[in-house]
Amino acid sequence: MQFTLGALKNDEQVILKTFQIDGSSNDKIRQHSPSKIINVYDLKNSSLHGLLFSKEKNSDDFINLIVVENKYFPVRNALDLQMALEQFESLSSEEGMKLFQKIRTPWVLQNNILALEDVFQIRNHLKQLWPNDRTGFFEEFWFFLKNQLGATELIFYYHDLIKATKEGEKNKLIKVKMTGFRHPSPQNLDEADEVVVKNYEPQMSGLLEMSDYNLAKGQLVIAGLLRKSSFLVLAKLPEFNRIQKALLTALFRGLNSDS
Repeated sequence: MQFTLGALKNDEQVILKTFQIDGSSNDKIRQHSPSKIINVYDLKNSSLHGLLFSKEKNSDDFINLIVVENKYFPVRNALDLQMALEQFESLSSEEGMKLFQKIRTPWVLQNNILALEDVFQIRNHLKQLWPNDRTGFFEEFWFFLKNQLGATELIFYYHDLIKATKEGEKNKLIKVKMTGFRHPSPQNLDEADEVVVKNYEPQMSGLLEMSDYNLAKGQLVIAGLLRKSSFLVLAKLPEFNRIQKALLTALFRGLNSDS
């Protein structure tokens, strides 16, 4: 699993550092890339999974602006973590993962709690989108899943309905891949995607399945039927807990309900 963390160096620059940890707990491949510096206004174009700042180094107005990014990934004050930002560039992969978990876990939990409080409103909103704006439905659902899982990567395979535009034509179902970082982007499937989908076809034709979480790879597979249409979700995340499973199960059941 690969993830990128950032630290605000000053009001204009952000230090980015990418880590990769793969394999079982006894045989992990640990790598981290050299850090790089970007302009703070390039954050919106960067694949980032957590951001640190310091009230000692950044102005209050600037911090308030950056906290808006908390919609997309956790943003934390390094002082609250008892960490000096000067330590950031020298973090090992193990230290990077510990830091990632420390800032990710409360952020995901807060997302889960807010979603549980509004799960019926979320369900009703998505169900209203389904018949008239299928792409909008999957874009919003993709973003919801990514934030509720705290996923570093999330791919959503589904069937989209292309409505006939001429007399005598029939509506057509096509396979679509939804992926992205901050915002989802629908794409056509390539040959590799077709192979992936075919491998999971048995799980995509029945009841919802969310049990296939591979801790060693940090990958979660969710598959089944959504409004009688098959789908597949592949997500990369460091952990998957019972609260997340209960929340997603409740929402999927609600979306599939006719009431």
